[in-house]
Amino acid sequence: MASDWFKIAEFPKSKDLSHLEAYLAHQQVEYKIESLGPQNVLLYRKASDINSFKMFLNAVNQGVIDINAPASEVSRALANAAKPSVKASGGDARRETISIDMASAKSNAEKQRDQVEETEFAQLDTQQRDAAFSAVNMLLIKAPARLWLSILFIALGVAGFYVQELFLNTSLFHSLTFLPLEKAVASGQPWRILTPAFLHFGLLHIVFNALWLWILGGRLELFLGRGLYLGLFVFTALVSNYTQFFMEPRGIFGGLSGVVYGYLGALLVLNRTYKNPLIYIMPSLAGMMLLFLGLGVLGIIDNFMEGKVANGAHIGGLVAGVIFGLVLTQLRKTGVKSSN
Repeated sequence: MASDWFKIAEFPKSKDLSHLEAYLAHQQVEYKIESLGPQNVLLYRKASDINSFKMFLNAVNQGVIDINAPASEVSRALANAAKPSVKASGGDARRETISIDMASAKSNAEKQRDQVEETEFAQLDTQQRDAAFSAVNMLLIKAPARLWLSILFIALGVAGFYVQELFLNTSLFHSLTFLPLEKAVASGQPWRILTPAFLHFGLLHIVFNALWLWILGGRLELFLGRGLYLGLFVFTALVSNYTQFFMEPRGIFGGLSGVVYGYLGALLVLNRTYKNPLIYIMPSLAGMMLLFLGLGVLGIIDNFMEGKVANGAHIGGLVAGVIFGLVLTQLRKTGVKSSN
């Protein structure tokens, strides 16, 4: 098999694939099917087309495609469904569009991802998975409207940067620094257990944190749904803030990096269970982030920057993300679902 094609799935040679081929042809997916021993192997030219296979399964499950009908009728049914029809109501003609909404089908496929065996992605080699990682990055760039929580967190981080730049040593700035819950409530400022996550000290600090939050957080927002994603953010922010406070109770700290490491921990755990390109993270990228964490703990990075690395926040966030991933995996195994 050519190395520049991506293996999506394997089927017994006795399996009739004519319906699948008709669907892929209609969706203009560049594919081929090759024989490999007792199996037929479905390959795609583009890693970005991987979701089309899930969309086909979803269309079959929803009855859009009747696998008992002749394969020649699949393309005809899809074409007819995309045409407008005219219905009469009270003597007036009303035009209604009946279409297969592929964006909706994709959304439904994502919601049912825990019901679909994702062995296709698990069978890809490292190079092919890394190509899928890049394809997901392009999806994040093209789908900002679906990532409004991640955009909100980044915007609050930018606001925190400007507060630090313009109002340092003022009551406004100090009202956003950390206080433990009991003292924060007593002072009438309960938000202070969370808001340090949005404070940033320097332009590079906010730029790098925003970049990592978009790359890692965007994946999780699409995969988890906004409810769980918001819970992950709050949980990792709180744990990272408290961990840093316990390690350096007299220091002022801030930044989204604790949350970013929380996202890393969650992705590493979830990817072991859900072989889904949406939450795959390249080993080299994860290794680089963990190396940075280790160098920070050793104090090496402090020699090349002003201030100190908030190692407690990084460690606390990473542990919190791992815990979140483990708990979510266990809950989903027992039938608890997330929702957007």
